[in-house]
Amino acid sequence: MRGLASEGDGVVVTDIKDCEGSVEASEAYVSGKNSMVHQCDIADEASVQGAVDSVTDRIGKINILVNNAAFLAGLNRQPFEKISVQEWDKVLGVNSKGVCVCCGAATPIMRRKNYERIIIIALDTMMRGTLRFVYYVSSKGGVVSTKRAIAKELGADGIRLNSVAP
Repeated sequence: MRGLASEGDGVVVTDIKDCEGSVEASEAYVSGKNSMVHQCDIADEASVQGAVDSVTDRIGKINILVNNAAFLAGLNRQPFEKISVQEWDKVLGVNSKGVCVCCGAATPIMRRKNYERIIIIALDTMMRGTLRFVYYVSSKGGVVSTKRAIAKELGADGIRLNSVAP
């Protein structure tokens, strides 16, 4: 991010948490004149669209989208049959659906430029599994599957999707 900002590119950092406490630190980190911090819940379509609108109002474009959100904090490792439907919905809403919501909101702007990039952060947990963490592992498998499907749809528009699974 620092490299992009130092070249004059706008960099936007979003977080579900109230960003007011971290605006100064984050803007110092990205330090570009068009850089900004925006509070956003990626499981909420209106929140994501608000973030995209804010970015396009201030910066005018989206060249690169990095999907790096994950709901992990506060999850308890437990047998899969004990995971409540509400917990499943929360994890899948952020980790899997959130990727699609973010891509869906950003691609109309990205299509106008016709050579953009989307980078999706996955994890290798989907390949190796993790004991008593099936909802998190499943959600990360969904991230990779979602990336593959969206990539097929956007390839003809010159938008390239990649995933990184540290």
